[in-house]
Amino acid sequence: MNAWDTPRGRLSRIGEYDLGRTIGRGAYAHVREATHRETRQVLACKILPALHIPGVPLTRDKTLDACEAYKEIVLLKAFGGAGISGVVQLDGMMEEDGWTYVFMKCYEGDLSKNRDTVKGAAVIPFFRALLRTVESLHLLGVSHEDIKRGNILFFKESGKVLPILADFGFSQFLPKGGKVKSFGGTVDYSSPEKVADLRYDPFASEVWSLGIILCKLFRYPHPYVKGDRCTSEELKQNILYGKPTWHWSQEHLREGGIAEVIRGMLHRDPDSRWTIQDVLTHPLFLDPHDLPAYDIRVNSRTRLDWNIKKPVSHNVLMDVCFLAQQAGRFRIPQNPQTLEQKIYGRHPHWQQRWASMLTKYELNREVKDWVDM
Repeated sequence: MNAWDTPRGRLSRIGEYDLGRTIGRGAYAHVREATHRETRQVLACKILPALHIPGVPLTRDKTLDACEAYKEIVLLKAFGGAGISGVVQLDGMMEEDGWTYVFMKCYEGDLSKNRDTVKGAAVIPFFRALLRTVESLHLLGVSHEDIKRGNILFFKESGKVLPILADFGFSQFLPKGGKVKSFGGTVDYSSPEKVADLRYDPFASEVWSLGIILCKLFRYPHPYVKGDRCTSEELKQNILYGKPTWHWSQEHLREGGIAEVIRGMLHRDPDSRWTIQDVLTHPLFLDPHDLPAYDIRVNSRTRLDWNIKKPVSHNVLMDVCFLAQQAGRFRIPQNPQTLEQKIYGRHPHWQQRWASMLTKYELNREVKDWVDM
């Protein structure tokens, strides 16, 4: 394949897979259906743009795209190792002629194109599962930064519709907390502090995004969209300086109703805004019999345990170095041995937890030779 061509729409085959219809487009990637020619397994193939075309200078934008792509892959590997079931599952990846092909489990669709999939009695359990997934990511120090209907996939199991969070290209990694200034996201789902282009608490900001999702799941219009032709710039100004317009039904206005929850999640002051735990413990969402299906043991001393090979693989070490660089705690001139000391040290560090998660992904994943595919 000529690297000058664009495989997003033209390429019909990669490795052992036939590429079919386009199932999604993002800021820097293109997703197509991929069918294995022998097993007929269907996956989603995310095609990331060429970054190293011979004779073409490597620009800042291309470098940023490369970092976003690699970050998403590292996070998905770690989530798989931690057993977080509410995020898209990474199956494998390969590179060819400067292009990266990321293979992921294929789901039934996303909420933006299937708006009637989650309705009525299905809304509360669906949203509860989404909250628990986002809460798990926050406990790991990860904010998604682009939660919207188009990035919420779904699948059906035992009569239930369950959410899957996808597209972590804009995500932020803050293992020790802190504030961020993000350049990614969608205005419709952005909080006032994010729209203001200030440094903000990403976890509080994502509660706002989830509040907008909840509005739309209950078929309420965006409270800051005024009129049928509200432009993106007008919406920004409304979010920054305007007042919300609500269209509550009497049922939802009652004490303890969904209006109370949405207003709490869309409080303009991030310090007064509801937290995910506030929502999960609200009577509407409280369900003592519906426990999380996974345990990431965030508050325990997650160490490299007996069934993880020591030393960790070179790939795991490089992934942890990359995450440390993303978190501003590792510089290129530093020696990776600095991180190895923390991984094998006696005192708990986030590097231990992530090395453990990434190693478990390597041990648990299906054995495939993606390089020679």
